[in-house]
This record gives sequence, structure tokens and C-alpha cells, in this order.
Amino acid sequence: MGKEKLHINIVVIGHVDSGKSTTTGHLIYKCGGIDKRTIEKFEKEAAEMGKGSFKYAWVLDKLKAERERGITIDISLWKFETSKYYVTIIDAPGHRDFIKNMITGTSQMTWFKGWKINRKEGNASGTTLLEALDAIQPPTRPTDKPLRLPLQDVYKIGGIGTVPVGRVETGVLKPGMVVTFAPVNVTTEVKSVEMHHEALTEALPGDNVGFNVKNVSVKDIRRGNVAGDSKNDPPQEAANFTAQVIILNHPGQISAGYAPVLDCHTAHIACKFAELKEKIDRRSGKKLEDNPKSLKSGDAAIVDMIPGKPMCVESFSEYPPLGRFAVRDMRQTVAVGVIKGVEKKVSTTEWKMARAKPGCPAVTLTKTVGSIPVSLDLVLCLQVKSSWPPFTQEGFKIERWLGAKTKQEHKRKPFYLVPKYEGKGSVEHDGVASKDAWRISFSHIEKEILKNHGSGKTCCERGGENCCRKDCLKLLKHLLHLLKESDSSPKDVDSSPKDVCSYHAKTTLLHACCARNKDDDWKASELLGCFKQLLLDFQGHLEAGKLQNFFVPGQNLLFGIKKQTLNNLAKQIEEQLLNGFPIFAEGL
Repeated sequence: MGKEKLHINIVVIGHVDSGKSTTTGHLIYKCGGIDKRTIEKFEKEAAEMGKGSFKYAWVLDKLKAERERGITIDISLWKFETSKYYVTIIDAPGHRDFIKNMITGTSQMTWFKGWKINRKEGNASGTTLLEALDAIQPPTRPTDKPLRLPLQDVYKIGGIGTVPVGRVETGVLKPGMVVTFAPVNVTTEVKSVEMHHEALTEALPGDNVGFNVKNVSVKDIRRGNVAGDSKNDPPQEAANFTAQVIILNHPGQISAGYAPVLDCHTAHIACKFAELKEKIDRRSGKKLEDNPKSLKSGDAAIVDMIPGKPMCVESFSEYPPLGRFAVRDMRQTVAVGVIKGVEKKVSTTEWKMARAKPGCPAVTLTKTVGSIPVSLDLVLCLQVKSSWPPFTQEGFKIERWLGAKTKQEHKRKPFYLVPKYEGKGSVEHDGVASKDAWRISFSHIEKEILKNHGSGKTCCERGGENCCRKDCLKLLKHLLHLLKESDSSPKDVDSSPKDVCSYHAKTTLLHACCARNKDDDWKASELLGCFKQLLLDFQGHLEAGKLQNFFVPGQNLLFGIKKQTLNNLAKQIEEQLLNGFPIFAEGL
């Protein structure tokens, strides 16, 4: 298909048996989209089945089940040409049993706002059907956005291979492009792109295309998956999403836990209303009520939703075609909505989890880096099992100073695996120098604890200074930095104060907050006294040679540092305490 004419999509919808397929088939025939011999063949077949009037409808009703029942089940895409446009016409089903297919069809159409658009040449009122089609004003196509192409179907074609088909919603699809399919996380190269059996050098938004992909089985991808450019914001699986919904027609009340089917682009997946966050005015968007217990017909709300199966959606503001949906239940459209925000699921496909050992507190993950296998043992940080060793069962009493809700939230947070390089370069190029080449990072949890500290909800909110927890940590880190800078130990010694770092200081504070868990223990007016007490805690850890990892029970963060080094640092801290911190004055 050449590009001298613009390409538009139109959809034909209406009640069952209202003549949609017949009118559409006749239009395609008159515009040269199908030859006379085929129409005569359909006419003969229809007459033999006693359905002579169906000859034009059979142009589109391609499935045997559709021909026998005389209704449209799936959506049908055909092309024809007007004097101004290349047109893909979409015949959508009208029977209620196949509404999900109709929604797929209508979501692909070029929107025409009606007969009230004023133009210099006059309005479209009173024109013929073909003239009305030529009067359509094509929408602006978002070619500047990253590629998003929801799959309508996937075919296996002999001699060619796997051919996904769908409509380009945003971006551009080209042969040679490397694409990723979400939520299945399959990446491959596009070998060729076709539209209506004609090769394209590029497919633009609005184009219904088929494209051949390398080394992908027809079983690997399916309808509802979304293709995107692997190098430019590739699509990802949605862990959950926040949406604004309007309840159209529900006989009862909708509460948290309700799990109807969502039709979003070509996906058809059950999603749970996990939380009803706000009830809002459907016109102004103004908040009316926080955390409503239920919703009824006519209500509008902000809700959190969780897909029941892997699903790829986007926020409406970024990718509109993938950010609007219909809610289906009881064979009717219960609600419609738009997606306000999406939390993407973190991919963990590279790491494999070994089978758990009975009574063992660790979970072992394995991964191959280059040709070298790496294994990593993780111990869950804030939740323990009765079968685990005694030292892990006590846990950390952070609910005393952060609240039980915060502790529950931290239990669900992921661990991050961070490379700990044994030299310059990268693990991939240099290889793994020791078993300790990977370490666990809890920095995201630590930052949140330090930001939202205190047993009272208003401890230091809005930048206030109701306590001195943060200032004590800053002072301890600064003191440690100055002591390390003033250290004159030879560089070739096995251990030096430089082995003690700011993470040891942060861990000391977290333990201190558990031990002194009341906000009154950390009054801003008592900064000096609180800092001295924190220093005594730190000094005690150094002298004992033990500082337990706040998140991993049983792991001593001071293990491997020479006892003499720890004792020397403890003495330096004691001298600073007794002499009024002269090193602070020297550092100014």
C-alpha cells in the first residue's frame, strides 16, 4: 500500500441483525475491496443455506461459526479506498455474548465527533456515505512517543513463521527493530512488517499490521500482549494501577475485593478492586469522601486495582489507548475508567530460586555472570518463622517507634542485589573475585525509615525539627569521617579505621531508635545529650566487636575488622567525648 493517501480506521457498530456486516460488505465490494467472483460464490453458498440476503455480510463473517449462526463474533478488518483515504473498516459484533470483541474493535477506530464540525466547504450533513468518509478529519498520530502495539492475534504461517497482528497505537514499527512483548518479557527482532498483504518500511499509529518476528513460538506471545521498542521505554507488566472509574450500571454495591473483567486495549483480564481510595464528583473531580466502604451506580471514584493475571497497561496521560478500559460483569458494562498511574512489576527472571531447606532461614538465589555461577543467601529481614534459629525469632521492635503498620509495609518490600566490585572494571568483564561479589542493599527501606521516623504521626513532618534523630546521625557520620581522615596508619596494613563506614553509624542509630523508642527520648532541645548517648552506643559496639545488621539477623557488620582497629577507634571516640570534640573545631 502506498503512502500517497492517508490511512484511517472506521468502525461499524449497532444492534444485532441491524445490517452492519451487510452494509459494510456491500461498501467494500463497491469500492473494489473484493472481486465480483467472490461475491457470486458467497451468494451461492448463502442461498444453499437459506440465507441469500447474507452474501455481503459473508465478506466479513469469515469464521464458520459466524456463517452458520449468521452473526458476527470476532471483529473483522477489511480495506478499501476512497478518493481521499485508504480505509480500514472494522465490523464489530452486536450480540451481547461478544461485547468484549466489540470493545476491541471500537478501541481501534479513528474517532469522528459527528456532524457539527464547521468547515469552509460546509458541514457533512446530507452527504453520501463515501463523501462522509472523505469528510473525516484524521486525528494527530503520536509518532513521537515510544512504540506501543497491543496484539490482536498471533498466527503461525508456513514458510514464514510467527506473525503477531495488531494496531500501532503510538510510535513507529520498522523492520529490523528489536521489540519486547509485555507482560511475557519476550524480546526479538522484527523481520518484516505488512499491512493488508503489502510490505511496509514503517508502520505508523493507526496502522493495522502483521509483522514477522525471529525465534519466537506462537505459544510464547498471545492476544493482549503489548509490543514496544526494547531500547525506548519498553512495556512492562503492571503489578497494580490506580484508576479513576465511573460506575455505570451495577445492581448492588461494589466493595474492595470485587474482581470483574477489564477490557483494556486487546486484553481481557479479571482485576481486583484492591482499595477504594476516594469517592469524587464525576464532573469536577473534587474529592467527596476518603476510603468509601462501597460504590454504587452513578458514583465516581479513585481506586487501586490488581490484575488477576499478568497484564500490561499504561497511564492514560502517557499512552491514552492503553490507559482507558471498560469493566464487564454479568454480561453488561458495569463501569468505565482511565488509568492515573501504574506500578510496574520488577523483573527477576535472571535470578533462580533454589528449593527451600526445612528449618533454614535463608533463601538461596543463583545466577550465572559470564561463565561463573554466583549464589546469594537471603534472610528475610522483619518477619521470622518458628522453625528458624532462636536468634532470628526476636526480630526488631520497630513497631514501637514506627508503628505496626510501617513494619507490615516493610515486610512486603523487595531486597535489592548490588554488585560489590573486587577491583576496577565490571563483574561481567573481570569475573567474580570472591563469594562476596554481591551484597544485599536495604537503602530504600533505610531512607524511608529515616524520613518517616517517630512513633507520633507528626514527629518531623513538613521539614519540622521536633526531634534530633537525623541530626545525631549527621554528627556521628561527620565525626567518623574526620577521625578516618586524620588516621595515619600505613596503607598496606590489613585493617584500618577506614574499614568502619557510615553504614555502621546508620545501623547504630537504627538500633538506638529501637532501644529508646519514645519521641521524648530524642527532643531537639537535647541534641548534645542524645548525640553523646549515641556515641556511647557506637563505642560499645566497637569494643564488643559486634554490630548486628538491622535487617539480617545474625550478621555481624564488624566481622573481619581487626579487634585492635576497633579498640583504637573506640578510644579516639572516648577522647573526643571527654575533651568536648576538639576535632570538630579543627575541621572548620
